[in-house]
Amino acid sequence: MSTANQRVVDHYDSVYLTRDCFNQDNRPYRAFITALVRKAGIPLGSRVLDAGSGQGYLSRYLSDCGLNVWCSDISEAGLRSLDRYDSVFRGKRIVADMLSPPFDAGFDLVFQRSCSLFNTAQPGKSAEVVERLADCVKVGGVLCVVYNTNLSGRGDVWFNHTLATFRSAFATSRLSDVQIYALNKVDTVAFGSYSFNPVMTLVNVVLSKFVHRSFEIVVLARRCA
Repeated sequence: MSTANQRVVDHYDSVYLTRDCFNQDNRPYRAFITALVRKAGIPLGSRVLDAGSGQGYLSRYLSDCGLNVWCSDISEAGLRSLDRYDSVFRGKRIVADMLSPPFDAGFDLVFQRSCSLFNTAQPGKSAEVVERLADCVKVGGVLCVVYNTNLSGRGDVWFNHTLATFRSAFATSRLSDVQIYALNKVDTVAFGSYSFNPVMTLVNVVLSKFVHRSFEIVVLARRCA
């Protein structure tokens, strides 16, 4: 492992010592994941990879939707957090680098939220991450990437992508039916899967110009090749 990668591992191993370090153990996140699964049309029992699962709160919400969830993360400490769910993820946790995923294209859904590899102003690097995630999706399956951002296109510690930069990252012939939305988790508490629509996205884009708050860019795409 390179020195740079080891620094990333050490950082997240330390961060994950704090319970719910990203504040995901709550109703808005559960509602968000439930609405997302419904919007993506993922059938019960589908095989899902939560790539970069961290402490596994979102993995559990995916599992509660009736999905067969596998978890991967570069941090062993993050994956150990899943012990609190007893046997739910037993035998389905793998330490993995997202740029070298040890999986074949066997997943009906690959889900990823706010991986630090997307934290870059260089579109080519984000596009490479998308390609590697697509490697794990079966043909006809769905890739879903979620990214926390204020939509400004700026940032020092965290780069706040715009819809345009993510649209560029997904411009690959391997993916079709690419849908891009901007919403916040309150939207899905109130409106469920109906939050994923162009009007709500437009409202949130306009809102981002006047209010300093975080939104979620959500990209859904189907692997076609």
